[in-house]
Amino acid sequence: MLVTGTRPDHGRMRGYDVHTSDGNVERVPDADTYLQEGPLTTFFRTDAGRRVIDSWSVRLASYRTAEIARIRCVEDEPEPAV
Repeated sequence: MLVTGTRPDHGRMRGYDVHTSDGNVERVPDADTYLQEGPLTTFFRTDAGRRVIDSWSVRLASYRTAEIARIRCVEDEPEPAV
């Protein structure tokens, strides 16, 4: 399991960019973790404060693991200083 959903400052990530072997890039918005499930890699949204994938997690998208070249997280932009 890959626990990647929150940063130390408790900010949430916007999701992941999935780069496939055919050169396409697809964004999975609101995903904060992912897990390999057999031949698929599945992206999940978890509730704030939860750091694990469990029955309350929401599956957002799945991709064939063999077709994934790279996964990059897309983080929230920092709040502008006032």
